[in-house]
Amino acid sequence: MRTPWKTALSLLCAGGILAGGATPASAATTFSATSSVTVSGSTATASTTIKASTDTTAEYAGICARDSSGRNVDFPAKQNIRLTTAGTKITASRSLSVGSYTYFACARIAGQWQNIGSVKSFSVSAQSTSTTPTAAVVPPVGAASGWSLSFSDEFNGTAVDTSKWLPQRFSWGDPYDQPFNASEGASFSAKNVTVSNGAAVLTTKREASTAWGKSYTHTSGMLSSEGKFTLKRGDYIEARIWIPKSDGLWPAFWTVPSGQWPPEIDIFEFFDTAKQSQPKFNYHWGTSSNHQQLGPRTYGAAGVDYRNSWHTYGLHRTLDNRLVPYVDGVAYPAASVTSQDALPQFVILNLSMYAGANPSSTEQMKIDHVRAWSPKAS
Repeated sequence: MRTPWKTALSLLCAGGILAGGATPASAATTFSATSSVTVSGSTATASTTIKASTDTTAEYAGICARDSSGRNVDFPAKQNIRLTTAGTKITASRSLSVGSYTYFACARIAGQWQNIGSVKSFSVSAQSTSTTPTAAVVPPVGAASGWSLSFSDEFNGTAVDTSKWLPQRFSWGDPYDQPFNASEGASFSAKNVTVSNGAAVLTTKREASTAWGKSYTHTSGMLSSEGKFTLKRGDYIEARIWIPKSDGLWPAFWTVPSGQWPPEIDIFEFFDTAKQSQPKFNYHWGTSSNHQQLGPRTYGAAGVDYRNSWHTYGLHRTLDNRLVPYVDGVAYPAASVTSQDALPQFVILNLSMYAGANPSSTEQMKIDHVRAWSPKAS
């Protein structure tokens, strides 16, 4: 996302597993389902039996759920599962906050989602004291099976988990941090990073600030896993994110190694969300004096506007030296990488804005969860 990446040293001398709404599958096969949910404390267990008019293999199948605000809180799905005429039973559990929910069976077949059966409701009225992370049983939306969860934050608390994230660019205690590029018009402040309603929220505010001797018209928020967690070669990461649409906003989800730039992997960037409706993927390599890059390259489903809605963005750093971007469980063209990509890279999520832009007051980038997996040992 940023050219060049400036380390602190150089500055002194970086819910639900089923994403989006379901869309109809082929009309050649029809489906029906009988579903139910039982609740114990904060743990909901969903069960569905899906019948197909002809035996069909689904890439994913399970129980989709929505909270009272319409946010996806889906149950862990089964991958590469056979839906038969006799009926295929799927059961899954997850922890949920107190509230009311709707649910229905769903499946992805040939790359398309289908809602199956009627929409029903349930409620959670008590919280469990269990500390077992729900994400431990959640598979990636995008990549195939064979993963071991290595990192997760479901943002179910009331504050940033500082064992996993820095809520500013640096940890020096300054009230405002310098942004990543000279073209930006907002400093970063930890007070612009909050956690509520099961999501981390990065907020852009129209307020004057000074960082490192430079004045800014706005403040905004970011999360960095530097010193906490790194994504390694072979790993897969996903985050479910809401991107706001407003003048000059520059949200990004990216990775970079500590103390060095390049390389850099931009899982997505939106260069002014008032104008750009789809994510752009990029890979930077070379040296700071001889920087090269793949793109930025647009990806995503044709005609889909990814702003003002929830979508799951992913990246697979394959063992055969490729970077594969995903959105909503679908892989898009990969980038071949150099030996630099063997470096562990930490994760950054930020809501930046261009200098001179005039976004609506208190625009927010929301992060439902961040999860990462490593290949299971053979």
